[in-house]
Amino acid sequence: MASAADVDVLLLAAGRSRRFGDDDKLLAPFHGLPLALHAARTLASLGCRRLVAVCASDAVAGILEDAGFAIVRNDDPDAGMGHSIALGASALGGDGRTLVALADMPAISAAHLRTMIAYDADMVASEAAGIRSPPALFGAGMRHRLASLSGDRGARDLLATALPVPAPAGTLADVDTPAALSRLAFPSG
Repeated sequence: MASAADVDVLLLAAGRSRRFGDDDKLLAPFHGLPLALHAARTLASLGCRRLVAVCASDAVAGILEDAGFAIVRNDDPDAGMGHSIALGASALGGDGRTLVALADMPAISAAHLRTMIAYDADMVASEAAGIRSPPALFGAGMRHRLASLSGDRGARDLLATALPVPAPAGTLADVDTPAALSRLAFPSG
């Protein structure tokens, strides 16, 4: 069984948040903390080898750095999620296993992430309602493919062949608008 000790975390926190309005959604308060800090703390609790966050905002970078993440700057967030993944994967270097997560998913559970990490597969994706999405785990040897991504689709095409791991209801909700944030609740249990 694979362990978190050989996994590098890549937290994506460089989106433009256009649908959220003028405020940076990752700094929006949620249960008393900035939104991005929820995913960061869950990821940090796993005991992974390295924690890296790709950020465009100095304020978000500061929060994530304080949470133990090394920061990779994305000076061109309009280039899309693929660009952010490529920046982070290039900064990680090597060929280790890579757990890619989104900072706007505050309800992701550590138990779900541990289940994903336990699989020894080339690609493992979270799944809800038949849709594969991040968080996703890419096996050793896949980092070069991540480092070559571009555009706004991120790793979506790669995830089509990933091993699906069902996520608990509500844990894959991401926050795109203030209304989505106000409706979001941590799943019980």
